[in-house]
Amino acid sequence: MQKHSSRTTGVEYRNMDFVGYSKYEVGNDGSVWSLVHKTRQRITGRVSPGGHTLVKLWNLELGRQKDLRVDRVVLEAFVGVSPPGADVEHINENRADDKLSNLRWKSPETNDDEVWKDVPGYEGFYQVSDLGQVKSLAKKVSMSDGRTYTVREKLLKPTWRGRYFYVMFSNSGKEITNLVHRLVLLAFAGPCPEGMECRHLDGNSKNNQLKNLKWGTKKDNGEDRVRHGTSKGAHPGEEHHNAKLSAGQVREIRKRARNGERPCNLAREFVISESIIRRIRDGMGWKSISDE
Repeated sequence: MQKHSSRTTGVEYRNMDFVGYSKYEVGNDGSVWSLVHKTRQRITGRVSPGGHTLVKLWNLELGRQKDLRVDRVVLEAFVGVSPPGADVEHINENRADDKLSNLRWKSPETNDDEVWKDVPGYEGFYQVSDLGQVKSLAKKVSMSDGRTYTVREKLLKPTWRGRYFYVMFSNSGKEITNLVHRLVLLAFAGPCPEGMECRHLDGNSKNNQLKNLKWGTKKDNGEDRVRHGTSKGAHPGEEHHNAKLSAGQVREIRKRARNGERPCNLAREFVISESIIRRIRDGMGWKSISDE
């Protein structure tokens, strides 16, 4: 935390009580300040693995510290709360530049045909779509002093573990792991029949769209793996759904991303995360593969 307390001429500052951090303020130049002590002190941020600037602040209402992204704090203070599922776009593509003039909300690409249903057992809290996306719904949280605040709807980012994607649900203070493909089938096809499991019809366990999923027996899954060439002992190479991207795919992603195609669209097409798309675009991975 820096010691100087002077305000910069021409910079507008706003209190951060809009997110429950009333002892802090943020400037439209991207600076964050602590008002906890008699003298204002500027908070020194750190860079996340994704390139965003984070500040660790103490929430007096919740009684705990939390990392906040500076770009989101700036926009929420000066523009307003984010649209559901929106992220921050840095206009000059420099994530270290959190000036208000360089930021704007970027809404996720919507699909009018996408269908959402409540996750059985979590009605009113979580929903899953036929495209394999999962979101938590807006809810009101009561504080110990009787006050309430609203937690906004949020699209959950699935995590890859072993062979499948999963998301974490919060239930009575406990975190519960849920496989995304099971959530899709439970919501749209009903409970899993006894003795059955989920089948990925195209052999790609990263593709959790409803049209690619079906309840089936272990025998069905075994026959699927033989048909897809992914059974034990097979050598599908670059064709295996768990293999790394092929050199040709990396070159195509790199070229299209650098020509301006949105990472979310490429991620959906190649069934990988947006972070991988950005790493390929920015030359942070797959350096051994030339552009040719």
